[in-house]
Amino acid sequence: MNNLNNTDSLTEGYKSIIHIDRLEITFRHSIFSTFRNIRNPDTIPEKQLYGHIELILDNRCGSSAYYHTFCVYYKGYKVGKLHTGSKRGKTDIEFNFEKRVLYSNKRDYWYEIYQAIGSELILAYNNIKYIEICLDSTKCFTDEYGYLYANSVDNKYRFNDYFKPIRNVKPEVLDGGNEFRIGGSSNSIQVYNKSNHSEDFIQDFFNTNGFIDKTVYRIESKLKWNYIKSLINQKHILISPEILLDDKMLVTLFDLSVKNKLSFYDLRTKNYDHQRNVRYDRISILDDIDLRKTELLKYNPAIQANHYNTENTDEDIVRKTYYQFIRTGSAKYFINIRNSAEAAQMDDLDVIALLHKFNHRFKGDLTSDVLKRMDYAIRNYLPKKKGNAISRFIDKFVIWCK
Repeated sequence: MNNLNNTDSLTEGYKSIIHIDRLEITFRHSIFSTFRNIRNPDTIPEKQLYGHIELILDNRCGSSAYYHTFCVYYKGYKVGKLHTGSKRGKTDIEFNFEKRVLYSNKRDYWYEIYQAIGSELILAYNNIKYIEICLDSTKCFTDEYGYLYANSVDNKYRFNDYFKPIRNVKPEVLDGGNEFRIGGSSNSIQVYNKSNHSEDFIQDFFNTNGFIDKTVYRIESKLKWNYIKSLINQKHILISPEILLDDKMLVTLFDLSVKNKLSFYDLRTKNYDHQRNVRYDRISILDDIDLRKTELLKYNPAIQANHYNTENTDEDIVRKTYYQFIRTGSAKYFINIRNSAEAAQMDDLDVIALLHKFNHRFKGDLTSDVLKRMDYAIRNYLPKKKGNAISRFIDKFVIWCK
């Protein structure tokens, strides 16, 4: 299977996979969008067709933040719901994926739908409003976490004082100890037996991926936009739909969101460092799972160094040149982006992260040409090869414009 990240343990032989369970993305609407963001219900047609995307008005109560909801069909299949007409007077539009889409055997099917909505309705990506990332495994997470919690000093009815949670969390014990919920305002975790709570299509997904006749236990991490935004601002990492396509980066994001809430100090291993500070070993229910991860893309480290500087000159030069390119389409402006980045000693991945940031903050008219140039810049900002890079780029750009 190529639609998930396999994290099989080499020592214990656990079968484990990581994947997306729920995903909600918001877009920005503009006057050039082919979709009309109408608030008056009397003027909204019940059916609308935009290329491969068909919208059917849903008269039932939808999201509390929006006036209207549309059932979205892609090539004849229902793929989610579109919430429009923000009650806060904003231009954002929310799309919620059907869970069946995320359990498809096609790895990037959800991303194909995301791109179709953006291109057919002429909507620009805004943010990831909500995402659930799950680790499914044959390892009995509930029993192991139950043992740690039953012997934790924070548990009033504990058996022993063996462990202490690293974070001040208050787990909820449900279903007679078969389910645990670790709360949080923007990031919560749920540990439970998924085999007892799964639809037929999820059971088919498990069988297809090697869980035939096996009990599946799940760790479910629920990330809201405020938590995702804190990772972006505090750790200076890039989190976007493109990042979610990379399995290893998805594992890294999952690990960041659960590692502290699922970890305990082992009070039986008390020792001291060279300054006589007390230290304890850490223990977690994920210790036996081999999470093959990678580093998330980061913004330019120079931006972090100039924390008290009100304006970063190098970034400002790249931004102005990039905006000139997407407004005019001139190949020379695109070439100047690379020249400015090289003069500032920026890494290629840092520049790509900045281009994503500039796209998100662009306040101009999002015409179809502007959206095409934004997409072109992200896909074609590559390291230089041998030979005349300028002439090769101009030839490629001319062919692309035709």
